[in-house]
Amino acid sequence: MSCSNESTNITKADEKLATYQDVISKIYNSEAKNHILIENLGGLYSKNRMFSISSRSKGAEPLGITFGGREYSSQVNYSEFGNSWISNVDNSSLFGKKISISQKNGKLIFAQETNSTTAKGEQEGASGIHVYIPELVQVGVSGLVNGKLVPGTVITWNKDPKNENGMILGVEYNPYEQEDLVIRESKPNNEVVYDKVEDNGSYTVTKEDLEKFPKGAFLSFYIGRMAYTIDSSGSVVNETSVGALTAVRADYQINY
Repeated sequence: MSCSNESTNITKADEKLATYQDVISKIYNSEAKNHILIENLGGLYSKNRMFSISSRSKGAEPLGITFGGREYSSQVNYSEFGNSWISNVDNSSLFGKKISISQKNGKLIFAQETNSTTAKGEQEGASGIHVYIPELVQVGVSGLVNGKLVPGTVITWNKDPKNENGMILGVEYNPYEQEDLVIRESKPNNEVVYDKVEDNGSYTVTKEDLEKFPKGAFLSFYIGRMAYTIDSSGSVVNETSVGALTAVRADYQINY
């Protein structure tokens, strides 16, 4: 990377869709020497959420994390692809905050930025990783017809005014999830489509959205917010990246 602290911004209207796919790839498959992944995922009709924080390092011990007095780490798995650990402790307190990251005693220290700490950092010329981890997404769906998702169905969510990266809408078709053999045979391969909408609180499904898939197909829908940043200056720790994702999934049969 040419800059020391690069945050991926995907708000431009002319941004190519591949950019979103690239960001998703970076979040899950970062090529940085050290990578931190923060996930908070849920189902629309479930009160349970899946939490995970993972740390992966190439050729070294994966870095531990501390935030708000809590340490995040777990048993290390060693692999030729990188050494890593994953913790399933509730990470909800990290979301909706601007975070600065520094290194101390082999650990990454996550600290919430405030106006005073940001100003102090600017005065001192502080370098390192700074990233806004967006608000946890909460989703509602209305306008279903006989339980099916149709043109005119409205997806709503809690807006995050500080989120500059918009919302990601993902739709997944899996042939093995289809009850109709005709649909499975007509479209035998798995397909995932990503799109981007503004973080304005609602989206109305169109016929064009659904026509990409066979009528009557069962699809998985994902809506979420994400962030990605990398420090390549070596001021924190050489080539460290941070990715975060909050998303909700719902499964529907479609009709149009």
